Amino acid sequence: MVKLKHPSYSSDPPPLEGLVSILELGTFLQIDVARTFAIQALSNTSLNLSLALRFQISNWIGSAYKELVATPAHQLSLEDVSLLGLAIMHIIHSTQSEILHLRLVLAYNPLKMEKHDASCKRPALGCQASWEAAWWDGFARHYLHPDRPCTPLEALAKFKSTNIVGVTTACRLQAVEFIRDHGVLDREYGILEEGLKLLKKFEGTVVGV
Repeated sequence: MVKLKHPSYSSDPPPLEGLVSILELGTFLQIDVARTFAIQALSNTSLNLSLALRFQISNWIGSAYKELVATPAHQLSLEDVSLLGLAIMHIIHSTQSEILHLRLVLAYNPLKMEKHDASCKRPALGCQASWEAAWWDGFARHYLHPDRPCTPLEALAKFKSTNIVGVTTACRLQAVEFIRDHGVLDREYGILEEGLKLLKKFEGTVVGV
């Protein structure tokens, strides 16, 4: 424990077994600095989540869970399954699937503009058609990016700042504000929270196979 209080004494991080022992001892003795040191030194997100559940480190559970949900499913390995167990992996995959389905529905169904600004000359045809084309070419491209998908608010912010040919600035900003104010994209955050609630039922248990 001396090394934890005086980092200058440490060089390389302890091996995995040592970190787990530090975490276990820190939890038993309620030494927060030991728990934090151990969990920060663990670079494997699945291992972090497994240990965070086992030792009830609530603030680490949420961050590790969200990182795993944001990881493309094909990048999760058998090692991840072994570390987390089938029940936890099922929660992660189910959350990913629900979010993907929601994103596809939103991407393929552009919002119909409820009303247009007074400066809009062709609201029924030109403006709405241009908006729908830009929805796919602008918003959906960021929202469905295969490697670096934006969060709902990030994608909406990009869309808000992009000029759309055939759509007046006032109409564009009005539509974006409607989406934001009516929580059109908030369902994704709800799905994440629902998965996290299920995950937290495993706090204090040993997960993995």
